[in-house]
Amino acid sequence: MLFPLLLFGQSSGYIQFGFGAFRQYPARSPSCPLDMMFGVAMIIGLVLAGAILLGLLWALASYNGLVAARVECAEASAQMLLRLRMRNELMPGLVETARGHMRHERETLEGVNAAAQEAVVLGRALGAQTLEAAGMQKLQMAEAGVNGAVGRLLAISEAYPELRASPNMVRISEELGFAENQVSLARQAYNERVQRYNTLRSTMPLALLAGAFGFKEAPFFETDVAPLPPPQAPRLGPMRA
Repeated sequence: MLFPLLLFGQSSGYIQFGFGAFRQYPARSPSCPLDMMFGVAMIIGLVLAGAILLGLLWALASYNGLVAARVECAEASAQMLLRLRMRNELMPGLVETARGHMRHERETLEGVNAAAQEAVVLGRALGAQTLEAAGMQKLQMAEAGVNGAVGRLLAISEAYPELRASPNMVRISEELGFAENQVSLARQAYNERVQRYNTLRSTMPLALLAGAFGFKEAPFFETDVAPLPPPQAPRLGPMRA
């Protein structure tokens, strides 16, 4: 009777051993449409979850990259402001050296002191605001005022050969020349970092992330700092026999 019972169990969808000692209800066939749909849904869900995770990791890495680039701009700006302040703080020495020979150029001398003092005060007040267009515009205008005042002083000093050749003028000119070189290097380093940051934030799809989190474009420092001319020795007239 065992064989007929097994046949009966198989034909009726049951597996039966002996006289009913063990009975198992049938499982669904793997080819059932519901099972196939469930498997496909699982695969799609895993793919979507992986894509979302990768997107979050990319957004986090990109955000950190923008922050790092912005910090580099801020550090370069602080270094540039320091070099500008050190140069402008040398201007009173230049004025005092020239005052003994240019007593009739009081207005020009006071203009240099006033422009340099204004630039020093403004640079300290601005700080990180130089990374904003309005702050950078104020800084550039102040430095342009210093450059203009010093340029007028140097142009007038050409008429005073004794001033140009005095030891104090030679010393202050060398100090200012070194300070101008440091300003130029700091300005170049700042503009390079601004260029890198602006390129990074404007590249798609980073531009979308930068706009969403408020990473604004950083301004360049475009005021050219004209180097001081080297000190000249007094011009000697023709020798007489």
